[in-house]
Amino acid sequence: AMDVEGHGLTAAKRSVSLHRVLNKALSQADHKSASEVLAAVDKSMGGNDDLSVTAALAIYNPVNHQVQIATASSELAFVVRASGQVQQLDAKVGGFALGNSLYPILPHGYQSISLGPKDLVVMASDGAFDRFGYGNVSAFRNFLKQVGPRAQSIKQAILHKPIPTTGADDTSFIIFGRPQS
Repeated sequence: AMDVEGHGLTAAKRSVSLHRVLNKALSQADHKSASEVLAAVDKSMGGNDDLSVTAALAIYNPVNHQVQIATASSELAFVVRASGQVQQLDAKVGGFALGNSLYPILPHGYQSISLGPKDLVVMASDGAFDRFGYGNVSAFRNFLKQVGPRAQSIKQAILHKPIPTTGADDTSFIIFGRPQS
């Protein structure tokens, strides 16, 4: 999940070129951590553009049900456990936004979690969690606790949450869970 800073044609062009860069980095991602993939994306972007990119990358291993999460700036990732517990992932070391050539050299990290049968991972841009209060990540986390691990309910609640009177950024989010066998 990625969000390009800005709006309009310039941001749209940046998104298209970023898609190409991400596909290349993912095709060369064998045995790399999620943060190493984001570092490769940052390096390929060249650092010569004013439009930074926030990102959350999840790499899922279907054999052992491990998910690696790495984030860059304000693209956030959460796990909503079947029990209702909600945890922000990679919260301590989210790293800088991509596109400034700083992500690979400054502290960044990734978190690896085990995904249970009814657990969900939710990755959301600032436009999604700003609907619950500008910059108020704890309100978004509380919302996820209230809704629980029900993907359709989370989706509908985000989409139907009124946009703040102060405006909101574009909203993007991804919800995924462990495939049921």
